Amino acid sequence: MTGNSKSRKRRKAKYGIVAMIDVLGVRSASIQVADSLLKSLAEIEKALPIFMEQFLKQLGEKVPEAQIHYEKYKPNLRIIGDTVVVSWEMERGKIPRHILFPLQRMLGFLMVYGLKAGLPFRGAVSVGEFVCTKRSIVGPVIGDVAAWYEAADWLGVIATPHFGHYISETQCNKDVHEMLKWHLFKQPFDHYFLRYDVPMKDGSKHSLWSIPWPNLVSAIGGTSNPLAWYYEQVQRFSIPKSVEIKYANTETYVMKVLGSGKPTRDAKASVQTSSDQSGHT
Repeated sequence: MTGNSKSRKRRKAKYGIVAMIDVLGVRSASIQVADSLLKSLAEIEKALPIFMEQFLKQLGEKVPEAQIHYEKYKPNLRIIGDTVVVSWEMERGKIPRHILFPLQRMLGFLMVYGLKAGLPFRGAVSVGEFVCTKRSIVGPVIGDVAAWYEAADWLGVIATPHFGHYISETQCNKDVHEMLKWHLFKQPFDHYFLRYDVPMKDGSKHSLWSIPWPNLVSAIGGTSNPLAWYYEQVQRFSIPKSVEIKYANTETYVMKVLGSGKPTRDAKASVQTSSDQSGHT
């Protein structure tokens, strides 16, 4: 076999979960902001494996299969520009139900730690085939998740309709609910995945599964008042008039997840809008 033949050898296709999560409002940022962004992303890249290992160690006492899978197929995190790409290989055509809960923790961590680091994230997650190198990843699952990761008009992570069927099937399984009730921190299913009418950038709403990341604020943000913590984080952001609805939609979602009712007038006033910054929406 010649050198050219070797270079053209087809890479082995993998199967698994892929999430794409990008940082809002930085495409036209200054070089100082860009440098700060890279530092914050590097911090997340280091902190995520530590958080997941701690969580899996705790989870392993209740659901050992999850820790075994994590050790065999560790998630891969790539930072491409202002986008974080997480890929997690699975056995072909098979997504163990217990893996969905570490997945929720992983994506929820990115959302909460991102806000804490000054990075407002938005993204999507799907499942399917892909081929990859250390630096790049392509394939059908990328096409699916790429079509949705910038579609929502908020800060959050959604499951694509394709991946949503897997989550729905898991929700219908009685064994999963027993596991949640007795083994997995005694939290209901919607603590991990929440069906929600997600506001889209085109003005429509889509009923999609979402990652209810506000449920992780207390643990990751180190606070007993997650709603106040959220307002403290977003107060640091300049919010151009053209994107204030994005933060209003996020506020409504945070209220829904935390069970805090509707935003108050005083709470809305805490998020000041500004026209001195522009970025992608």
